[in-house]
Amino acid sequence: MISNDEDYDDDFDIFMELGVGQPSVLEQSAYADPLDAFMDDEFEGEDSIEDLLRIFAQEEIASDAELLQTVQDYQMELDVNSVLIKRDRDAYHLLLELTDSSGEKIRPFATVLQKEDSFIGLTSPKNLPEQWKELFTQLLKVLQSIMKKQFNTPSI
Repeated sequence: MISNDEDYDDDFDIFMELGVGQPSVLEQSAYADPLDAFMDDEFEGEDSIEDLLRIFAQEEIASDAELLQTVQDYQMELDVNSVLIKRDRDAYHLLLELTDSSGEKIRPFATVLQKEDSFIGLTSPKNLPEQWKELFTQLLKVLQSIMKKQFNTPSI
């Protein structure tokens, strides 16, 4: 118990006075600033969401017969492991890599914007050749589908 005696020592151990041991080095945060720890958790959370969406996209693409036929019609090969999902503020991008018979890589993509509880697909870029618009539309459909699965949105 803390007393008001004149011999009161300024070097008392508050943890001992409270009946608990001092925190060990392992219990102390590795971060000097608690905000740093919070920010790291937030970024790790975003990465895990992107990873989960990537897995959904890989499954969806691998089972989408129409999309796979389109890739085959383009005489391209699709490595489903090349699928990526990237988030940039309110936009989610689905990216993948196709390889033609000469080894040239083509990286089609699709983007949706999150607006409250819905995901709005962006139109294809103006300079996108007509032959690629079908694939763009199919990728957009896949992206909207996985976003709906992940975020349980009522409508897209």
